[in-house]
Amino acid sequence: MTLLVRQTQSCGCDRTETRSGLLTLEDALRINVAGVKALPGVQSLPLEDAVGRCLAEPVLSQTDSPPFTNSAVDGYAVDALDFSGMGPWAIPLTTRIAAGDSAPLLASGTAARIFTGAPLPEGANSVVMQEDTEAEEGRVVVRRLARAGDNVRYRGEDMAQGDTVLEVGRRLSGRDIGLAAAAGARRLVVWRPVRVALLVTGSEVITSGQDLGAGQIRDINGPLLQAALTGPMSEVVAHISLGDSLEDIAEAMAALSEKADLVVTTGGVSVGEEDHLHRAFEMLGGIHQFAGVAVKPGKPISRGVFANGAQWLGLPGNPTAAYVGWHVFGRALVAVLSGEKWSQREIIVTSAQDIHHKPGRCELRPARLAGFDDAGRILVTTVSTTQSGRVKPLAEANGVLVIPAEARDVPKGAQFKFLPFEDQ
Repeated sequence: MTLLVRQTQSCGCDRTETRSGLLTLEDALRINVAGVKALPGVQSLPLEDAVGRCLAEPVLSQTDSPPFTNSAVDGYAVDALDFSGMGPWAIPLTTRIAAGDSAPLLASGTAARIFTGAPLPEGANSVVMQEDTEAEEGRVVVRRLARAGDNVRYRGEDMAQGDTVLEVGRRLSGRDIGLAAAAGARRLVVWRPVRVALLVTGSEVITSGQDLGAGQIRDINGPLLQAALTGPMSEVVAHISLGDSLEDIAEAMAALSEKADLVVTTGGVSVGEEDHLHRAFEMLGGIHQFAGVAVKPGKPISRGVFANGAQWLGLPGNPTAAYVGWHVFGRALVAVLSGEKWSQREIIVTSAQDIHHKPGRCELRPARLAGFDDAGRILVTTVSTTQSGRVKPLAEANGVLVIPAEARDVPKGAQFKFLPFEDQ
């Protein structure tokens, strides 16, 4: 096995192209969320409506859970001290306790028929599974030695009253909702969704359903990013398309920045004569944080803040570059704005093939998880090269492989960092 990089501190993306004026990927990722705080405004939601949102207030357990000591199985409640000598043991049966019943005192030397979730009676400290018993008239024959604590769920063993079970900044999963319910919560206080405006630029781009004319292409970025932006943490408040006109773009960006917390644009961020996004942004008093990153795809990716405080993320026009840029920069930005304690999800994978790469820029190559090798390592397969304008390889991938800038010919078995797509 060739260990290319363990990625614990650096992906190696900061070692080349620094003289070009491009920001390294690691620096760009840091700057992307530096100083960004959760947006003001919270909502109190019923549990079932809070999944996918970020907690603005902690969840404390209102009671012990379980609230009382109970049986984990169907069987017989006994005192383990009553068992001596060689089994089987015949024990008088004195009572029956079902879930929802109150538990009477268990007399010494007797057993109680008990069911899962029923309270353990005082005097009992063990539950014998019914599979290890035989019921007879007025008694139960136990074939396995009972030990104190067997099949018993103790009061408060899951959570104690007053425990913080969910902390501020947690993005709520369905499992978290279950935990909140167990803690006694009926509503959760979460940060509001991020309002996002999407601006697709390009005179050659036509909306879906129209016939293609000479030199025209279908709008891919609009539907692609609209889908990516729609979710519990963000809502699309505007989605417009424009041709390559500086005045029109500046006017649209001004309007969008007034109604959105984050303006996401595609196209027009390179250095050509028809690339007007940077100029329009500056005309509105926007401040650039970076304009260009030493990464493939997505070299022109740009970030800034409008004069009114709205955030701007400028993505390239090619769909793979736009989506990968959103995946790496946009998701992090939305997460922080919506109150999440953000950390990039990443795993270490092993290449199932030789990988060829032109040194110079860190590459985020669409790739797919492909099972495990004999050593139990996660395998990944990838395309031979990243083509920013192609969509099919992107749809077939379930994440991106992080190929360090200095890599050239890397043999099968090398390890890389892998960033799974959010929807996998």
